[in-house]
Amino acid sequence: MVNPRTTEAETPEFIVQKAEAALKCYKPQQMFLNTDCGFGCFANRCVNVEEVAAAKIRNIAAAARILREKWG
Repeated sequence: MVNPRTTEAETPEFIVQKAEAALKCYKPQQMFLNTDCGFGCFANRCVNVEEVAAAKIRNIAAAARILREKWG
């Protein structure tokens, strides 16, 4: 849902849309929102800059709030 390598933060609405598509196959309690791979550094090369990584994490949290309100 959230790609740690892109420089644009996915919107909460985009994340919700992707999660709701997955809800056609999974129960809400089986869902866990996370990044594709994480934002860690490997071989002294960070996956993304801190500001973008923080925005992506904020948007994941916002999407989770929306989904919890809608799906319990």
